[in-house]
Amino acid sequence: MTHNVWVVQRGEGFDFFPRWYGARVMLAGTNPYEIDILQEVTTTDGPVYVPDYFFYPAQVTYLLLPFWLLPWSVSISLWGGLLLIIAIALPLLITNRLQWRLSPLMLSLLTFISVFVFRHMMNVYVLGQFTSFILLCFVIAWWQISEGHPLPAALALLFATIRPESIIITAVILLDLLLNRRWKVVGWWSGLMGGLFLLSVFQIGFWIPQFISGFQVYSDEKGASYATDLLQIDILPVVLVVLVIGWGLWMYTQVRSLPDRWRVPWLLSIVIVVILLILPQTNNYTLVYLLLPLLFLTWLYRSQWWSLPLLFVILCSPWLFFAIDNFEVEQLITPLTIGGYLTAGWFTFKKQLLPSLRTNDTVS
Repeated sequence: MTHNVWVVQRGEGFDFFPRWYGARVMLAGTNPYEIDILQEVTTTDGPVYVPDYFFYPAQVTYLLLPFWLLPWSVSISLWGGLLLIIAIALPLLITNRLQWRLSPLMLSLLTFISVFVFRHMMNVYVLGQFTSFILLCFVIAWWQISEGHPLPAALALLFATIRPESIIITAVILLDLLLNRRWKVVGWWSGLMGGLFLLSVFQIGFWIPQFISGFQVYSDEKGASYATDLLQIDILPVVLVVLVIGWGLWMYTQVRSLPDRWRVPWLLSIVIVVILLILPQTNNYTLVYLLLPLLFLTWLYRSQWWSLPLLFVILCSPWLFFAIDNFEVEQLITPLTIGGYLTAGWFTFKKQLLPSLRTNDTVS
């Protein structure tokens, strides 16, 4: 279905194509950061080829190796089908990890809203992006960390490092694991990542400087912007960045002592909000990461009817921003709103839910 409905219509016009082509070049021994990748784009005058870039960290070549070995039309069709399955699976996995018992009707409704109403999730599918796959990796890492399985957790965090911003999110999680003495997860991850890095250096040389400079070129040519760009007074963006980072550090001090089952989703939600507000974004594609904190907040406020409508509005809001064609406003307002909800939700969690959750974790 994926192949017949949209792959044949879009040709190579997917975010997946530059990585597919670049990975194949790298496997052949050529440095993918040194070449322009010509990507087919359909215009009113017909298909044309425009330059694009590999842009991703080199370990993606080994982590998603089966996709790069397949012919283009087969690879993108399977990748798109996988993205659709991931979109459906994410709400099921997240509600399961939250021990949230929903009726089949409510679970179906929540899944439908998450997949189809939350526009970013369908956008990932249509454009063949990587963000929902990365979000799945973080959810699996949360699951495996809380169950005490270091190797699967390390593998999930390894697969989560296929985009630049996800490397930073992973680094924060690993730092938290170090602080909480989860040595085995960090050790497995370090060993696996070290092996992949050495293999990539052996194949194309030391690529880190080219990756960083390529990221800058990509950001400039794709018109990357900061969420704070909407603030016209020069000092305000700096003030907001400092406040956001300070908020993130304060929130972490609050949740740091929680058991793994609850600390990890709090940490993921906090760092996602911080990253989206302080790092440059090309359009609103990475806002798909917000599905995790949105579902987490929906669970947290499930007994407070007055807050659920606003969370539903946030899930629907991407269509509004799409209609007015102003992703810069969404890039600022949506993460800030969710950050505010997380702050208020923490006090609710601490006073009303944490005592019973600690008791249940101790008994189990």
